[in-house]
Amino acid sequence: MGERLRKFFVCDNCNNKSFKLVYSFLLDFHPVNFSEDLIYEKITEKHYHCTKCGKVFTKQEIENGLTEVKKRFRNKNNGS
Repeated sequence: MGERLRKFFVCDNCNNKSFKLVYSFLLDFHPVNFSEDLIYEKITEKHYHCTKCGKVFTKQEIENGLTEVKKRFRNKNNGS
């Protein structure tokens, strides 16, 4: 068995590997056809801020970045 390796997602702006989770809370108001009243939906948005440069990432961007790290690692180990 080979040695264990850890590959981190890093900020593409400054190569930092540390992020802080920031929540935003909002109400999304919109009209409905059968009434003049507005209805609303409560939404919580999550963003990840680089602790070094402040660049903001979504969870999907981080997931995509980790997928790329995995692809690069596999290609490197397969001789590609």
